[in-house]
Amino acid sequence: MIGYVGAAASKSIILGAIILATARLFVTFEIAHPLWMVAFLVLTAVTFSLFGFIIGIWADNFEKLQLVPLLIVTPLTFLGGSFYSIHMLSPLWQKVTLFNPVVYLISGFRWSFYGVSDVGVGISLGMTLVFLGICLGLQLANVAAGGTLHQHLPEALGTRRYQLGGGVFATNTATVEDGTRLADIVGAGDLSVRSYHHQGIDRVGDGLVVSARSDDGLPQAIETIEGPWFVAVQWHPEEDAADRRLFAALVAAARRFRAAR
Repeated sequence: MIGYVGAAASKSIILGAIILATARLFVTFEIAHPLWMVAFLVLTAVTFSLFGFIIGIWADNFEKLQLVPLLIVTPLTFLGGSFYSIHMLSPLWQKVTLFNPVVYLISGFRWSFYGVSDVGVGISLGMTLVFLGICLGLQLANVAAGGTLHQHLPEALGTRRYQLGGGVFATNTATVEDGTRLADIVGAGDLSVRSYHHQGIDRVGDGLVVSARSDDGLPQAIETIEGPWFVAVQWHPEEDAADRRLFAALVAAARRFRAAR
């Protein structure tokens, strides 16, 4: 996955640099915050490349592969303030537009070039990182802490139980360890979860502890031993509309962090 996403992101960054250099030949412009511009360029490239990788895993035919970019990504891009400021919209539509994740990428870029933005640069950066965290949270956190991943579970474990393909989520059982933060949220013991991933944790990173495993020993959740609140799960809790405990715990932790600042 890192190879595919990295290659796509590198291509996007190179193309962006070429376009910027070419534009400079015809138009005089200044970049107010060059380092932030590079940061948002990298984040945007990685975000869209990762999203494309996810679509590629989900789609089982060419029609599905084209469906999301055509009907979702392109409209969100055009409606994300690419050609206008969202402040030109009525108050109601400004609020509606804030649900568009592309708004935050474009706003961050606009601020890096001109020093003005539709939303705060901190919010733009935070929303972009939230997307990356949702898609790669557990795996990225484990690698950042010095851990390693199984790059392809069907080869490592000899099973496709965690990714059936075709956008169909598999049902598995995760056993939550007693005495963990995760157990405080969902309770200890067996928990039915929805899975769709082909990578998984191999060696756990420093400062992290496994708080849930499947019956084959594969870690299904990790968390910090001490320090700031951190809980990451491998499954897709958004697939269970009746269980919002993990989301409620995340919101509660964010409120505690904000109150303590």
